[in-house]
Amino acid sequence: MATPDQLRVPGLGLPADYFPGEGQHFPMLFGSEDRDWAAVTLTLREMCMLKFVEEISNKPEWWIKVFDPEISGRWKAEALGMKWNEYRQYADFTPAMADACITELRHKAEMYEKTGLMPVFDYSACVIKSDRIVSPSLWQDLRDVVAPLENIPEDRKDWHPGSDGKVLNLVHPSLYPLVYGRTRILPDKRIGVDDALDRCSQGEVIDVPELVRDTQFISRKFQWLPCDVLIDRRHARIETYVNNLHPQRHAAVYPVLERFIEAALPAWDIVYRWPWEFGMQRLKATEARTRCRAPNSCLRNKWGTVACNPFARPIRSDEPPRRNYRDDPFYDDWDIDRDEDSDIAYESEVEEIKPNRQYEGGDDNGGEDGGDEDEGDEDEGDEDDSYNSDDDGVHHISYDERKRRDISWFLKTHPMKLPDCKPDENKVKIQASDVNLIAPMLRLPTDTTATKEGVSAGKRRIQVIVKLANIQLDPSKPSYNGGSWHLEGQLNERICATALFYYDSHNVTDASLEFRTTANADDLDGFSGYQGGIQHEQYDTHSIARVFGINTDLRDTTQKIGGVLTRHERALFFPNIYQHRVSPFRLADDTKPGHRKILALFLVDPAVPIISTANVPPQQGDWGQDAQCRQVQILTGQLPQEVLDMVREDMDRPAISEEEAKRYREKLMKERTRRQAHASDRLTLTAWNFCEH
Repeated sequence: MATPDQLRVPGLGLPADYFPGEGQHFPMLFGSEDRDWAAVTLTLREMCMLKFVEEISNKPEWWIKVFDPEISGRWKAEALGMKWNEYRQYADFTPAMADACITELRHKAEMYEKTGLMPVFDYSACVIKSDRIVSPSLWQDLRDVVAPLENIPEDRKDWHPGSDGKVLNLVHPSLYPLVYGRTRILPDKRIGVDDALDRCSQGEVIDVPELVRDTQFISRKFQWLPCDVLIDRRHARIETYVNNLHPQRHAAVYPVLERFIEAALPAWDIVYRWPWEFGMQRLKATEARTRCRAPNSCLRNKWGTVACNPFARPIRSDEPPRRNYRDDPFYDDWDIDRDEDSDIAYESEVEEIKPNRQYEGGDDNGGEDGGDEDEGDEDEGDEDDSYNSDDDGVHHISYDERKRRDISWFLKTHPMKLPDCKPDENKVKIQASDVNLIAPMLRLPTDTTATKEGVSAGKRRIQVIVKLANIQLDPSKPSYNGGSWHLEGQLNERICATALFYYDSHNVTDASLEFRTTANADDLDGFSGYQGGIQHEQYDTHSIARVFGINTDLRDTTQKIGGVLTRHERALFFPNIYQHRVSPFRLADDTKPGHRKILALFLVDPAVPIISTANVPPQQGDWGQDAQCRQVQILTGQLPQEVLDMVREDMDRPAISEEEAKRYREKLMKERTRRQAHASDRLTLTAWNFCEH
């Protein structure tokens, strides 16, 4: 291979925490307040629209059926009949939202027909799913070439630590990673697939890297090792060995992996470009205020305006008198058990009561509609008809029951002023023509390292980390409890996107991959111009929580976006600015074994290439023994015995043994678990800061 200049990448020649300038690399989400990316804040209604699109696009031939008015009409009716508040508290769904979703699905149907790609949970970033981009024969090829990795003696199988013998690692990047201060590196040479074994034990030990600034998300101990992949238009060629995948014993896996990388390229290209080119928002809320439908019950303040509060509910005969209205503590927690309290009505369940113009001020359609209504004509029954008690006792109600009644009444009589969709409006920007099927990934930032090393115009070098794992269940271990929220890798790996290929699922229930990300708290509170900030009553955080899918206590700026069904022979692609976790699943038939097998490909940000197997000789001890045997056979008979003994002694410089590698993996996992937990804490402990506007 061509000899490069001295390698300069993060951790070797550059500080480990090196990044190009702002806007010159993919966004990050690692709990760094000054550098983290944030999505727009989703309204609950838009979350429900995202859920509707995901559900419909799992139906057989949805891209054809969506154009059938009868079928799409049934889908609309089903959506309007759902109890959306069971999906998300306070959620609802309107006919206009359903129409907008059908319009969006028809737009995306063309893209799916032409490209096989379907964006879902798409707004500031996106997830892409596909049941078409991988052919049936390629799925089978993967199953065939992976089988030798599975069919090994039980004592050689690598069960993932802490998985209770349910997760079998076939190829995992945490085994034999780059270990600063231990791993050997060839900074001025490139190692190919064919000569990888000949390079075992060569090179100099890499130093522990320096950091320009203190960061808790860069490791000075470990880095996963990607392989280098050359992209020539739509074709991919793995240039360097895949870590933990023997280039000779498992040579048949390499060309199959190349075809899966080729399949991932158009989707990765879209995921990478999305934040800059295709970001959008379906519904924008400019206020978080309620419509008071019970002005006769709500307290008037000294200025004569209505001050609405759950404590304004008229009490029933089985309740003790309230204390002074202003002295009652406001409920911090509005969570009430909807299973037990089936009489609670939400906005979508309440019949429209014309509001009193005196209190609406004519500032919205609701106020104008009620302009001719007299306060005395208001139907008080909607406030009071449920307050006749069947309880024979008096004053026997608990605090929790009073809270339940207060909040139920308030939600029923104070629906939110919510944005709605416009007829036939499609907010989706991406078109089928935006998907680059011929030369994907070539519009990304230039890899200067690759340019120096002679990668010609029209070609591109990317770096990919490979993982193969099986989740295996049996009657003695019938369930998988799911995963925890996480991002892939650490900042060391600069992972920008993931491709997951569910290539074999058998006798397991449906599961989903759930996503969440950080919302732009600064923009929503008005300091950064979210349409001038959200108009709301001071300290009325509950109304804000009823508009947006955020925690009522406003101490967590992450939003759970939703989950994508992970079924047999499906491919998923998503950015590493969406945290994700696997939902629980179990055996479909508890009397038989079952499994879910996954190929994961992690794309290193092409703008920030890292140390790869191009410069790190294989560290696996048994790989080195293979190379040594071959070299000794070649040299035997050509050199005097004493010289041959010196060669053998030089070859005995220790690689990393399997036992040592597993100790390093344990340390790596502990470090990453701690850092992931810290990152999640940082993400979920960032408070919203709303001021009055």
